[in-house]
Amino acid sequence: GGLMLAVPIPGRGQARAEVQLTKIEPKPTVDASSLAGADLGKTVFARAACNTCHSLKQNERLVGPTMYGIWQAAATREPGKSAKDYLRESIENPGALVVDSYPAGVMPQNFKQTLKPEEIDAVLAYLERDFNQK
Repeated sequence: GGLMLAVPIPGRGQARAEVQLTKIEPKPTVDASSLAGADLGKTVFARAACNTCHSLKQNERLVGPTMYGIWQAAATREPGKSAKDYLRESIENPGALVVDSYPAGVMPQNFKQTLKPEEIDAVLAYLERDFNQK
């Protein structure tokens, strides 16, 4: 059963071999709409080029703070403000909370306009899941 295809045999003139075709299932492509939560956040983090300025490694300083341990660090930055609220404000209004020793006005100011609220939520889920080191 199945489809057969006659293919030339190299170096044998007009000789052909019958080859059975097998169905090849395509691999699913990564579609951001199929991702949720932290997995979507990881995709958004890369797509928005956050890793250009924010390292994912411990003690590696780029333009902005490393994301390694950011969840724990953010929880201590402002009394009464959770890590999630602090980081959300840092993304949506980056000039409001600038960590000492980092320059103000460098982080893009328009993520609240260019990212959907659910994309920002997803980035926060990604940071909580993957960067909650002590």
